[in-house]
Amino acid sequence: MKQGATRKKCRKGSKAVNAACVRSTVLVAVELPLTVQDDLSYARNYLMVLPQRIRDVQQAADAVLKTGEKQ
Repeated sequence: MKQGATRKKCRKGSKAVNAACVRSTVLVAVELPLTVQDDLSYARNYLMVLPQRIRDVQQAADAVLKTGEKQ
């Protein structure tokens, strides 16, 4: 966002893009700094493998509980 450009509240059915209001159906492309792109890629990759990691942890916990019950 440019210095001096302030975000304002837009009417219903529109959205704020930088300092302008546009219809909510308008496709907007905003270039992100490389560091933000890298952070978003890392977050996306993390979230993609998160369900599998949760399943792995659940299976390990179940195995520990079964071993504990046998003793």
